[in-house]
Amino acid sequence: MFVFIIRRAIETIPVLWFVATLTFFMVRLAPGGPFSAERHVSPETLASLNQHYGLDKPLVQQYFTYLGKVVKGDLGPSFAYRNRTVNEIIAAKFPVSLQLGLLAMAFALVAGVTAGTLAATKSNCPRDYVPMSLAMLGICLPSFVLGPCLVWLFALKLGWVNVLGWETLGDMVLPTLTLGALYAANIARLARGGMLEVMSMDFIRVARAKGVPEWKIAVKHALRGGMLPVVSYLGPAVAGVVTGSFVVETIFQIPGLGREFIQAALNRDYTMIMGTVLFYAVLIVVCNTVVDILQVALDPRLSFKDKA
Repeated sequence: MFVFIIRRAIETIPVLWFVATLTFFMVRLAPGGPFSAERHVSPETLASLNQHYGLDKPLVQQYFTYLGKVVKGDLGPSFAYRNRTVNEIIAAKFPVSLQLGLLAMAFALVAGVTAGTLAATKSNCPRDYVPMSLAMLGICLPSFVLGPCLVWLFALKLGWVNVLGWETLGDMVLPTLTLGALYAANIARLARGGMLEVMSMDFIRVARAKGVPEWKIAVKHALRGGMLPVVSYLGPAVAGVVTGSFVVETIFQIPGLGREFIQAALNRDYTMIMGTVLFYAVLIVVCNTVVDILQVALDPRLSFKDKA
């Protein structure tokens, strides 16, 4: 496993370099600049700002200067928050996004695995049709549609929860449901398919012939093998939760890193955009690595050589 982690880290280096290079030049090709929205700024002041942040230097020189800082772990100063660095903003805002992502994934796993397992134990009957129909509905509704619908129903009409903020448990309900609904739906379908495949195997028929209760067969014998498709899906699901939080944090005004990324894009905050993209790229690589390790741990047929 140690060799696998080291190899994955080495393979990640060119990927991160490509992401950094592509993002660096793309944000600078976009119209406008980090100080174009400033009002009543004299040309002298604008020139001073560009000189202070190194934007008056040739683009290639800016690129290599930035890469040199990134290698040292310095993501640079924020152009929008003049007295704060990108490292400080990420450290302050990411815990909120992490909390939202963990809650959404916990909801998705509990709801999805439960629905998929129940549907698999009684296939082609109402206990199968109802959760799978709800799963299909969850797949069809994107977060930017589901979020306002939940706000209208549970916050404005019923008044059960708050609309905005991230302070109390009531504030976390709607964002968690909005972000986790799609992944709960996909997990439910994957869990159902994996469980059905395992439940048709010989050792399950032997357990039934011995009179083992159906719930015990599902939980004790079939669940581990049936969850392999779900574990494989967790890598892209975590990436989806990360990128999906941008929309959810904006809808519910959650002070997380996703919302800061949207604001950075609107403000042309070059360093904040670059730092957020690189941070999330590293996070996604780490999550995919953890998922690969879990797959090898759950499936004795796999080895770390298969993940090379």
